Amino acid sequence: MRTVGISPDSTTAIVLAAKAPGDPATATSFDDFIARSFGYALLDLATGFAKLQLTPVDPGPFVYAPDGSRAYVALDGGDAVTATRALQVVTTQTGVVQTLPLGSPPSGVGIVPGAGQAFVAQRHPLGRMSFIALVTGAVRTVTGFDLNSQIVDH
Repeated sequence: MRTVGISPDSTTAIVLAAKAPGDPATATSFDDFIARSFGYALLDLATGFAKLQLTPVDPGPFVYAPDGSRAYVALDGGDAVTATRALQVVTTQTGVVQTLPLGSPPSGVGIVPGAGQAFVAQRHPLGRMSFIALVTGAVRTVTGFDLNSQIVDH
């Protein structure tokens, strides 16, 4: 285990697993395959039930919605054009995961409670952020000029 984050409503936790050395494709058992894979678990704190989510790359930063209903997990496969660049949205009550592709590798995630938005900062030469509406899941991405056009010098 690498890290644990508990939801704001204390009902679930995200547990980032430490990957065992070796390629999962050469595993000789199911347990060995899981141990050699990247992933995380959504843990129900009342029952102890854990829903495992395997990922193509090492899961990165994550954050919970203020009400604990969703978690947002960044997947950064590096800077190569073909690398995984995604945000996984986990519905904590059901364990259902939606993977949202990103245009650039994610560098951080957070919540803007007053705006009802999650955000993903991304590595991009001009700067890039994606905003995800907490209620609808609608995604809006702004890059470079869009970001800078909102800067006001007082």
